[in-house]
Amino acid sequence: MGLSASGLATGLDINSMVNQLVQAERAPRQKSIDNKLAEVETHISAYGRLKESLDSMKQLMSDFRSDGNFAARKTTTSDEDTLTGEASKDAAPGNYSIEVLKLASAHKLVSSPFAENQVFGAGKLEISLGNRSMSIDVTDPNAKLEDVVTAINSAPSNPGVQASLIQDENGTRLTFSSDKQGDKNHIKVSVNAGIGSPYQQLVFDAGAVSNPMQQMQAASDAQIRIDGLVVANSSTNTFSDVIKGVDLTVENLTVNKPVKFNVDFDKEAVKGALKKFVDAYNGYYELSKNLSRYDQENQQAAPLTGDSTLRSATSQLRRLFASPLEDVTSSFKTLSEIGISTTREAIWKLTTICSPSSFSKISLTSRRSLPVRMVLRRNLKTSSIISLAIQVQSRIAKTH
Repeated sequence: MGLSASGLATGLDINSMVNQLVQAERAPRQKSIDNKLAEVETHISAYGRLKESLDSMKQLMSDFRSDGNFAARKTTTSDEDTLTGEASKDAAPGNYSIEVLKLASAHKLVSSPFAENQVFGAGKLEISLGNRSMSIDVTDPNAKLEDVVTAINSAPSNPGVQASLIQDENGTRLTFSSDKQGDKNHIKVSVNAGIGSPYQQLVFDAGAVSNPMQQMQAASDAQIRIDGLVVANSSTNTFSDVIKGVDLTVENLTVNKPVKFNVDFDKEAVKGALKKFVDAYNGYYELSKNLSRYDQENQQAAPLTGDSTLRSATSQLRRLFASPLEDVTSSFKTLSEIGISTTREAIWKLTTICSPSSFSKISLTSRRSLPVRMVLRRNLKTSSIISLAIQVQSRIAKTH
């Protein structure tokens, strides 16, 4: 049979018809592909949220490895204007009566007054602070007092002596101030200049009978007395480890009566650390339920309904925290013994924090406190939480 061109003469748009047929054929397949892509993205997002929750728990576990979480201490004082303190985990609870006998002070010297335009000229000074010293060589024959001050303050080897000028009704005075407190930080000044030179008015030696410069303030250590017996000195107004694990800072002298100072266990800090962990676990549990639930009414599955990785993670976490420790001799073997209980809905609840006697058991354990060991179970590097997070990460990679 011969070909007919009658179809071409009918005015039909053959190209349009072909395109419509192709689109009709492709539409179901494209929709299936789009649905699969959306499902993959939903799964990736769900795994990402799951891993983020596990990472949060992992970080809290890492924080628990530090002794400070369950061995926190707090201090109280009857007069914060006179004395304050900070205690580390090494501090033993106790009550103390503390007297502040002396405050630390820095050495200060002042010269006799000089005329405003007094020319000092050339000269040499040797200035020491404690066991360190510097040499100042002024070579300008027309140097004035301001030039001497500049030479001292700008010297690279300055041990910590600040020179300054004070104006009073009698003239200009030169002062020397130490930047360090304590009775070992005396300022000493000697000069190499002719007799009658104004430099001779800057000499000072604490061991001398008399000095041209006067002492405005003596170099002094701070001093405290604890419980009426122990006397301690410090070159600053902070006393470290006079009471083991405690830093005391004094601001004023005690008047009439000692300051009452107390070191105790910080229950609120422990409660805060536990609450963060409880919230993290409950957050994971609620997330796992939402990601795996099935809506019977709408017959709609969640992104990870029936997912083996999620079931495994949740199951392992429950076993991890439900079973007691077998290698602990203390009473701390389960979560409930440090104040964490499980409700009927399988979420955690922070109930009563350990009693004072329980806190004393915590403080007497080795460097790794037992509650930390109880929560961690094993070394963090091989902990189940990390293992679960790795599993989830692997699942994300496979999904991609």
